[in-house]
Amino acid sequence: MSDSQATLGNVYVFNYYSEEIEKLTVAGEVVTKAPIEPWSRGGEGEGPKFTPRGLIVPRAKPAEEVPGKFGLGNQSVRGEWPSMTRQVTVHIPGPNESGVNLTEDMILLISPYVAILLAPNGHLLDEPKTFKSV
Repeated sequence: MSDSQATLGNVYVFNYYSEEIEKLTVAGEVVTKAPIEPWSRGGEGEGPKFTPRGLIVPRAKPAEEVPGKFGLGNQSVRGEWPSMTRQVTVHIPGPNESGVNLTEDMILLISPYVAILLAPNGHLLDEPKTFKSV
């Protein structure tokens, strides 16, 4: 990894669904080493606890798809849950569009139905995107 790549931010991807994500693909490359667990079912005598799990996916500088990383512009994301496989295109805005520098992290909340991209301060960076069946 080059020094310039090491200083780029990440996209923190969180599973906001009650099933694990068995496989997550970004720009054509699988980024999950293990499933992303669903929210906690709670302990004995407790109900489910909304505790989304996630993983970190690096950002990339080019304004194109970089397999396994979130480059600038439109990026394909594919999620495989036990009951379905869905795909969505997420727009990763550049600093001029969003005010979020390449060195800053972003947050991507996903379920099989919607993807929501947020800035590190929680501001919405792009309209929520609807996952499509694959």
